[in-house]
Amino acid sequence: MKNQCYDSMFYLKLDNILLDSEGHIKIADFGMCKEGITGNNKTRTFCGTPDYIAPEIIKYEPYGQSVDWWSFGVLLYEMLAGQPPFDGEDEEELFRNIATRDIVYPRHMSREATLMCKGVSDLGDLLLLLFVCHQLYLLTSNLVLAIRGGRGQGRSGVIVSSLAAGRLLWFLLTRDPHERLGCGSNGERDIREHQFYRRIDWHKIATRQVQPPFKPRIKDRRDVSNFDREFTKDAPKMTPTDKLYIMNLDQTEFTGFSYVNPEYILEV
Repeated sequence: MKNQCYDSMFYLKLDNILLDSEGHIKIADFGMCKEGITGNNKTRTFCGTPDYIAPEIIKYEPYGQSVDWWSFGVLLYEMLAGQPPFDGEDEEELFRNIATRDIVYPRHMSREATLMCKGVSDLGDLLLLLFVCHQLYLLTSNLVLAIRGGRGQGRSGVIVSSLAAGRLLWFLLTRDPHERLGCGSNGERDIREHQFYRRIDWHKIATRQVQPPFKPRIKDRRDVSNFDREFTKDAPKMTPTDKLYIMNLDQTEFTGFSYVNPEYILEV
């Protein structure tokens, strides 16, 4: 990953949230991230994962960081409900539902989970879900999502009313980007100071003093036993390099990356 923060991510979704050896979150798939989307700067690029695409993208309207906050709202709903808030037989129906349909709660969702989404009971100790949220803030700079965690704390470890959670979800999944939480003049500050995060110690989060609720069991740095065999059974292969193509690339574009194809290094 390049050593800089992107201004708009586009591909925030469960698939791209990984855990490191200590249980902290790592964000993957920055291929579609866009720089320079700050302030009043907008773009019209149609991209993103269908389930997470914001209404303004579907409507081909100019947009900024608002789409990341929408994606986070979808992500939060999905972690609570076990499925995205919108569906469809095909992309056309899915996009139509995202743009117009009211959010509903699935029948298979437990009463407690439903109450949590609607904001009338305690969140309890959904530490893993909320720990994922706080790590997103640390790794993208635009996504300020966090919750205090710790083993053996039980329900007292997280004291957050689901009324605040419901409000947070409601304002993140607001179709009008001007009304969406995080899109006002205060930007991410409105989310950081939201009642949902009122017990957050941001300094401890920034300095990785929050103990992850889950730590992967690994034998060594190369242990991939936590990944499905579908993705690990094939031997990794380096993409073949085209010497002429590489020679014509602006080499400065690759400065700052933590990893570069060794064949590329040999070529230049």
